[in-house]
Amino acid sequence: MKTNDLFDKFECKKDDKARRVLNVAPDKPANVTADELENGMTLEALQGIGVPVLRYSTQITIHGLIPAFDDKKRVGGYRNLIRNGNGSVGVKYGAIDAAKKDLIARSARAANGKWHPCVDSSGLCLQATFKDRGEAIAFAEAAKGAASMVYGSLHGICLPWGAGYMICLFIGAIPQESLWPFILSVTGIDCLETLDVKEAARKAEQEAKDAERQIWIAAHDAEREAEQAAKLALLMEKAVKLNAPIASGRLLVLRNTGDFLIAKLETIKGRMFAEVESGLGRKFCKDGFPWPKSLAAGRVYLIN
Repeated sequence: MKTNDLFDKFECKKDDKARRVLNVAPDKPANVTADELENGMTLEALQGIGVPVLRYSTQITIHGLIPAFDDKKRVGGYRNLIRNGNGSVGVKYGAIDAAKKDLIARSARAANGKWHPCVDSSGLCLQATFKDRGEAIAFAEAAKGAASMVYGSLHGICLPWGAGYMICLFIGAIPQESLWPFILSVTGIDCLETLDVKEAARKAEQEAKDAERQIWIAAHDAEREAEQAAKLALLMEKAVKLNAPIASGRLLVLRNTGDFLIAKLETIKGRMFAEVESGLGRKFCKDGFPWPKSLAAGRVYLIN
């Protein structure tokens, strides 16, 4: 269902004026609370708001007497509420049904299926990627039933550089009675209790992966330090055999051939430089300090 069809149902008129100076219903209280605004206006609250609502390309504007609220609250992750000088309130489309969209996004992440949620300033879009064109078309056909439950759009695009195809289901708003049937259709999750169980399992799985990764990182760092120590010991042995002067505050820079040279550190006008023969080593160090990547790769050693 198109989002414009939704607004037409409760006479949310499209306004041709880009900016209105006056509030069109300055003395009429709006049937809305601060909590409803700060947590995202629901479709049901908009339908019974009882004051003029005008729509524009990026937002709707609620006229009338609006209660005080926190206009800096980031509804849906963005600053989607704007208190105008005439007392009206601008609500970006991303803030409409924000709590419902968050529940859909949570369910899609917990299900870890084909649909992946993408949340930005315009709202929520479920995306599914495919390599095969026929598979993408079949998936889009099967998704038409779910798309009919929401106010939004279903479309497909070709990804650049021949990367494949993407089916996108943009969700502008969703009736409350369609929320869980829609979530069940796209994720297989039928209630909040099932969602909580899946989220807990996914969190435990991620924590186990993180712990395993930390163990790998520690082992890798220890192995790299051992390799660096062995390389430095070998270079120091070469330096002793060649009677190369090694003193505190000198850089040992490797050549591409595997040999080395000594770069003397000089301080000129308060700045430190590395003196390297024929300019060799400039890509390894700057102002007397080696680049972190050069250190990590074992191309530069600081002897102190």
